[in-house]
Formats: sequence, C-alpha cells, structure tokens
Amino acid sequence: MKFPTVGISLGVGLLVAECVAWIRGVLDSFGGGGIWLALLQSLVLYVVVGATIDLAVQLVARGRWKASPILRGLPFVILAIFLHYNFGVAKLLALATIPGAVVWACAVHVRWGVPLAAGMVLFGFSPAFTGAGSQVTRTPLVDSWRDGPSFVLVVLDTVRRDHCSTYGYGRDTTPNLTTLARSGAKFEDAYASSCWSIPSHASLFTGLLPRNHGATFEHFRLESDSRTVASVLAAAGWETVGFSANPYIASGTGMDRGFNRYEDLWRPAVMRRMVVAKQLWARLTGVDQDKGGRSVVDEFRRWLDERDGDRPYFAFVNIMEAHAPYQDAPLRAAFTDPGLSGGALEKIGDLSHEAQWMGTRVDDEHLAPTLDLLDGATASADRFLGEILNAVGDDAVVVVLSDHGDLVGEHDLHGHMTGLYEPLIRIPLVIAGPGIPAGAEIRGPVSIVDVMPTILTLAGVEKPPTDGIDLAPAMAGEISLQDRLVTAEHYRTDRATQLWAQYRSPEEMRSIQARRAAVVGGRRKRVVAQDGSDLGYDLLADPLEQRPFLGADTGHEVSVPTPRDLDAGPVELDPAQIEALRSLGYVH
Repeated sequence: MKFPTVGISLGVGLLVAECVAWIRGVLDSFGGGGIWLALLQSLVLYVVVGATIDLAVQLVARGRWKASPILRGLPFVILAIFLHYNFGVAKLLALATIPGAVVWACAVHVRWGVPLAAGMVLFGFSPAFTGAGSQVTRTPLVDSWRDGPSFVLVVLDTVRRDHCSTYGYGRDTTPNLTTLARSGAKFEDAYASSCWSIPSHASLFTGLLPRNHGATFEHFRLESDSRTVASVLAAAGWETVGFSANPYIASGTGMDRGFNRYEDLWRPAVMRRMVVAKQLWARLTGVDQDKGGRSVVDEFRRWLDERDGDRPYFAFVNIMEAHAPYQDAPLRAAFTDPGLSGGALEKIGDLSHEAQWMGTRVDDEHLAPTLDLLDGATASADRFLGEILNAVGDDAVVVVLSDHGDLVGEHDLHGHMTGLYEPLIRIPLVIAGPGIPAGAEIRGPVSIVDVMPTILTLAGVEKPPTDGIDLAPAMAGEISLQDRLVTAEHYRTDRATQLWAQYRSPEEMRSIQARRAAVVGGRRKRVVAQDGSDLGYDLLADPLEQRPFLGADTGHEVSVPTPRDLDAGPVELDPAQIEALRSLGYVH
C-alpha cells in the first residue's frame, strides 16, 4: 500500500481552489484577513478525508488498479462535486473549484507544475494573513470626560420597515422594537442614504450623504480624514465601542474610525458560508445557525459588565440576522409552513441568496416561503435586540434603525445590489431613553444622516458640518418635518453585479449598474439615473412604485451623483480574478 499522496494533494488542492475561486475575492472586497485558523481547520479535514479515501481505495482495489492515481483520486473528486453542489456558496462555482483542485493536485507531482501550484497557494491564501487580521482594534481613552448621557446605536442590518410589526405588519416580527417605540419616539418616514451597508453606515457615522463621504459601491472604504460620531464623542471623553458581524462594517473598510474598541465578529459566520467543510458541519449539527448575532450580543454584554461605570459611553452594534441567506437565523422557521423540512428551507433560502448576487430569478412557487424565511430572520434580529435592551436598561439613549432593506422579487430584483425603491431605502427608526418623549410618532421625511447631529446635540457636544439636522426639536413637537426633502444615492454597481450579466440583458445591465439618486418629499418621489431615466412616483396613490411618470413633474430637484475625488481609487478585481470569471462566462 502506497502513501496516500493522491488523496492528500487533492485535499490541499480543494482548499486552494476554494480560496482562488471565491474566498480571496470576497475578502478583498472588504479588506478582511486573519482567517488562517479557519482555513487550517478546513485543510486538516480535507487532508484527512482525502488520505482516508485514498487508503480505502488501495485496500479494496485489485491488482494494478491499486496504484492507479485516477482510481485513488476519483472518489474524492465525486464527493467534492456532490458537497459543493449541495453545500457550496453557489453551485456554478463548483465548475471552477473542482477542476482547480485537480489541476493543483496534478501540478505538485511534476517539476514544471510546482511553480503553478505555488502561485495558486500564494494567490489564494494571501488574504488569510493580510488585510484587517485582528478581531479587536483598540485606541486609548482620553484622560478626562464630561458628564453626559450614554448612547447605544443598534443597526438591524437589512430589516425592511414594511416587515416590522412596529409599523403595522401583520406578523409579530419585531415585538422588542415595538416596546422600545412605546417608550420613545418612532419615525414614520425615515430613509437610508443608500441601498446597502457601506454608504448607509458611513452616512450614519458622519452625517454626510454618499457624495460627500465617498464610501460607495465604487470605493469600499471610509477615509481616515472622516469625522465620525464616535471620533467626536471619543475626543469629548466618551468611551466608544463597536461590535459588528457585518464584514463590510469592519476595520478593513475604515468603519472603526473613532472607536476606542472595535470588534470584528464576522469571521465565524462568513467562513461557515464560504468553506464547504464548515457549512456541512453546521448543517449536520444544527449549531451556529446565525450570522454572528450571538457573538455580538455576548461580547457587548461582556464589555458592558466590565466597563468603568462612571464614564459615559457610545456603543455601536450591528446585528446581521435579517441579511441573506435568510435561513441562517435562529427563528428561521417561525413563520414557515410546518410541513417544510430543514432541507427544503435551505433550498428556498439558497435560491433567494443566489438570486441576490448572481442576478437569477426566483420562481413564483418559492417567493412566498422566501418571505416567510425573511420574517423569521427579522424576528431573529429583534430577539437579539431584546437581549441588548435588557442589558442596557434605562441608563442610555437607544437609537435603533436599519441601514437598508431587501427586495424579494419586487421590480424583478432580489437583494439590495441596485435600485432606490421604497423597500430598500425606507427604514425603521426609533429613539428612546432619558429626555426622549414617550409615545411620540413623528411624521415627515427624516434621514439616516440626521442621527449623528441628533446624538451630538443630546450629548451637548459641538457638531461638525453635516448634511443632516438635529431631530430633537421634532421629537419635542417644536417643529414639523412635513415639507422636508431627503435624498438617497447609489453609485455604479459594476463589481456588486458583475455576475448578473449571464442572466440579464445588456439593457437591463445598463440600468442596474447606473449611478442614481432619489429625493423624497411629501407624497412624491423622483429618481434620476446615469442611463438617462428620470422617474416620478406618487407614493400615496402608488406605494409599490409600479406607475412612474415624468420625474420633473414631481417638482423636486435632484441630480445624478458623481464620485468624490479620492486619492485611493475604487476597489478593482485584479487581472487574474477577472480572467478567471471571464473564462466561466461571468464577465464579458
């Protein structure tokens, strides 16, 4: 019996191919790193499985077949195809991963192939050791502080306002948010500044629109010169901490600006989705079926218990449970058909998730159960919110909102890669705590850019220039917001939607990838785009935005945004990644 070199090399090659095919690209997009431990665990598993299969084949094979490398490696390849097709991040990526594993395994056995194999290792594994590798970043506290309230800012990532029971939705998806709203102020007409996480969070932190802070689809980073709510409060003596399971709201994208302590808690959930071995383990054991919410809440409570109780604090928490894939949530089955098995829920969730980043469509049969999963994911986010509220008590001003929503088939789209439709940008917003009037319901447009100046006003700290307003007078009933206009923007989505071209026409892609801006005021909304479209909507008569009219007839002024002039250019795919995608027909 020979040493199982075939199985070992295929095992190593499989992990190398996973990194080359998609893990590297995903990590590069948000500057992530420090995943070497997760990769090492997967490598050990793949090598052990490959070696075991190799030895087993040699044990049962007869004659000259014992030494056949093809026979020794074929069962592992078949198993890898099955696992990637059923548990991989996307079925089509198996077309790149499995051949890549075979190429690597063959290359290491011939002299001329060693440079190729080494190059694949260096290219695929480099993000494991580069980028933002630490889970916790720290900066020192200033020596003195002033008296003032503490703040807890909670983002329920991707939660749709129209699927919150707090805003009249038929299912009880957000009971904890509803309880909070009764004790504080609920904003009926709040809007995000964009349709996805980076620009909306950057607006939340800086009080600036995307065209002014520069963190967009075309530049995945908040620049170091940005003044954030955390940096202003930290300079005034507040302890500033952040806990996020969103890999794009992390130190790798500059979102830790101004925080004394910032914990990137995305690694376990993201690696479970990207590495087949970890996803298979989660499916078989039923553990870790969340997107980091458990870790975020536990770390927040641990910090809260251990902190200096005299100094005021500003705590930011991002809870990812409502984000796709919707089935990865503790309460995923709360509203689904009891007759659907766990495997059926996985399939439904995977179809929706694939539609979001591949541009495919979900058939009518699966749309209703997809919404059921979405509601369960929303309820999961609200459950974690409840734990945070219980830990904080009545000692802090609490701000809870979403950064954007998701489309689930509306306008023939899924996810939040493109568009400024109402389900994407109209968000829940509740503020409660000391000094906030209980039971207030504020009507009239408000924006995510208003949160920073409002918090700084409540803190009694001088505000830098922003695009937002202080909402305290509106909460006190001193001013009306009925005549206000608010703006949302998104920039070119070439990278986010680059895989859509295989399923969408060139005309659709021009619209999908175009820069656009929306302005909302009163009952009317105007959306202008780089492709020349200029659409108006009457949100009262046409809340689903199905009957557009000429945008100029709204009477609102708005222009297509242009990128901020930044020294660092937009994040680009490197030539090897582009060529790999082109070879599969994903990029033209």
